[in-house]
Amino acid sequence: MKKWRVLVLIGLFYALMFSISSFAEGLPSYKVVCKNITDIPNWTGSECSGMNESGTPMGDIVTASRDYEKKDKAFHVSVISGMQAMASWMPFATNINIETDENVVKTLTIQDYRAGLSYDKKEKSGGIFICLKTENNQCKVIFGTSFENMKYEDALDLIKNFDLKSISGIF
Repeated sequence: MKKWRVLVLIGLFYALMFSISSFAEGLPSYKVVCKNITDIPNWTGSECSGMNESGTPMGDIVTASRDYEKKDKAFHVSVISGMQAMASWMPFATNINIETDENVVKTLTIQDYRAGLSYDKKEKSGGIFICLKTENNQCKVIFGTSFENMKYEDALDLIKNFDLKSISGIF
């Protein structure tokens, strides 16, 4: 590889590390995030759990998650920061829209935030990822859901139970 290519790659690596480390300063406790992952009326919810990680090669990370059930339906919510959020957002970084007989993949707007949807029609399951915070054109905080045995429109309705602006404001 030519010397200039190596220098460019090294520069990109340090730029990425700087953007991660500058964001990591002042990350909230997962317990604070959990307080904003509220109950859903008429659903049974588990206790919110999470963790704060620091000193990892991927930078500092906060995760908070909660599961909900109603009959045969399942709905999972996670708030994720750091490199995990960036990786989760990658498939939706562009305005992609695909629909087949089996699947739907598209970008949309939810509560004024960019979101991505991936749905399996046959299984009636999928995920919705909402980018709550960006820095340097990279998604740094994701509100993510996964769901089973329901239409994606029903999952979108469940997201209305969460104040995404308040969750975003924590970061």
